[in-house]
Amino acid sequence: MQKSLDKSQKKNLKPKKSSGNKTLETIIIRKELRRAVKISAIGIYTLIAFGLGVIFSANHKSQFLQEILQIKNSQNSILSSLSTNQVDDTSPLLMMRENNRVLANMLEETVVKTINNREMNSNQKVTGTFLRSNA
Repeated sequence: MQKSLDKSQKKNLKPKKSSGNKTLETIIIRKELRRAVKISAIGIYTLIAFGLGVIFSANHKSQFLQEILQIKNSQNSILSSLSTNQVDDTSPLLMMRENNRVLANMLEETVVKTINNREMNSNQKVTGTFLRSNA
């Protein structure tokens, strides 16, 4: 191998100075490079947006799952209170029982009144027809 380079070989290794005149080929190459940079920037922004979307979506899903777990826990507590008959005063189950009891009493009163009214009406009709037939 040759350790020293000739003058012509040294000239070939040095970068050429631009003369200020851009050739058509260099203009096209630069435009293509700018286009490639723009496309890669759009790709990077798209990846970042997608990553943020995945993160926010996972956060929303975890909040949704926490709400489901909270509802499930409240259902389990209601079921356990039903099985042990230990219901506190503020439990929704006790309030539902009270509301159902009040509604059942109201319905019973309405039915009793309706039956009484029908009996009274039928007695009046019978009495009226009896009086008319005797007259």
